[in-house]
Amino acid sequence: MIPSPDHGTKPPFKGAIDMSIDRFILKKLDSCHEEHTRRNLVKLFKLRIKKAEKEENRNLRIG
Repeated sequence: MIPSPDHGTKPPFKGAIDMSIDRFILKKLDSCHEEHTRRNLVKLFKLRIKKAEKEENRNLRIG
């Protein structure tokens, strides 16, 4: 949690968390040599891309 000006806490920016998860997946893909794990990381990354595309399309329709 990030301290807010009123000394409470608020959750970190969602986009920042998503980007750090994506960086983590890419870092693991870069260093992983086990084929099954690599395949699963690629599947996970593809799912995250599709989810982000759906959210972006939804936001375009709203705005």
